[in-house]
Amino acid sequence: MRSKVVTGVFAGALFGLAALPGLASAEPTAAAGPAGAHSAGAKADVCAGKTANSGYVHIYSGTGCDGKPICSMLGNDSNYGNTKGCSGKDDNSASSLLNNGTAGGGDTSVRFYRLADYQGGSICLGYHQYATNLANWTFTNGTNADNRISSHKWVAGC
Repeated sequence: MRSKVVTGVFAGALFGLAALPGLASAEPTAAAGPAGAHSAGAKADVCAGKTANSGYVHIYSGTGCDGKPICSMLGNDSNYGNTKGCSGKDDNSASSLLNNGTAGGGDTSVRFYRLADYQGGSICLGYHQYATNLANWTFTNGTNADNRISSHKWVAGC
């Protein structure tokens, strides 16, 4: 199985704390998504420092959460290829992700899917976790996640 690297946990947006690198250093498995994360350089600091729109999941076309998100949402989106939620241009365009909130009702994690309608393999980010480079991530079905996300759903946990 291909090695994966998860970079960073932002742990303190609600309390004004700085990023706490080293909270956990386990790497994700294909089936479970990130088991933890660790900080790794300037790109990780960019993701960790993104606190605007608290409560949203943010999807970026570039690595390291650089620039403006191509999509930021509070709710689920079953098809990035349509014009609801994330727009058609966002389908299969994600290279980094940031889960900066909750959807309410106890759902604090976001599961991202390879295909529309929550189908295909998936990866998952817990509350205030991020993926700085999806080229280092693998869906549960074994395919690479970079530029291959088509839907997401808030879930109770990863």
